[in-house]
Amino acid sequence: MERKDELTIALSRTMLAHGFAKQSMNALAQLIDVSRATLYSYFAGKAEIIEAVCIRREQLLSANPPAERPLTADGYLNLRLNTILLLGMRSPIFRTDLQQQFPDLASRLDAAYANYDTAATARLLELRTAGIIHGNADCQYFNLQDAIMVAGTIVRIGTDHLEYTTVEALLRDYLRAVIRGTVAHPESLNQALVEQGTAALLAELRNTYYQAEISNE
Repeated sequence: MERKDELTIALSRTMLAHGFAKQSMNALAQLIDVSRATLYSYFAGKAEIIEAVCIRREQLLSANPPAERPLTADGYLNLRLNTILLLGMRSPIFRTDLQQQFPDLASRLDAAYANYDTAATARLLELRTAGIIHGNADCQYFNLQDAIMVAGTIVRIGTDHLEYTTVEALLRDYLRAVIRGTVAHPESLNQALVEQGTAALLAELRNTYYQAEISNE
């Protein structure tokens, strides 16, 4: 991975946790533990950083088309975990800053998420038709349920300073309920994939919203 890509990922995580409206280039550099000169060697300024962060989000959305998930229990698992992961990259503070300072970028990113949501819902309906999801499941609301859960968790991390162990337990229970509880034949799920996917999701959450805790270990 190129150095600029590494910096973009680090900056993306920092901005999700802290926003960017009140962050100077020097503050952003300190938050990702690099020098101000290093940031300026790759980005002309904060506006260019925001553009790079938004482009990366758009690329992640387009690189994970829901229609390509197989019509299997594992395909459903993968789709649901991936959607939750992508929703974790929509923190309220970042969205607010983006809407206020870069409305065109905010509209573009919102459109990309809306397109993904439409495609994901369509695939969920196909999974239900294929008998993978329970026939009585209101899968058109799954993405909304996940969005409410993820956004609420992120807000509580900031306002109530929830410990990572609490959030980990919360999300594990949620994932167990919404995936195993909605798949028609839970025994068909690959448990190793369940654990791997959950671990990857939790690792990204920790790397984004618990940076200070990790740096102090």
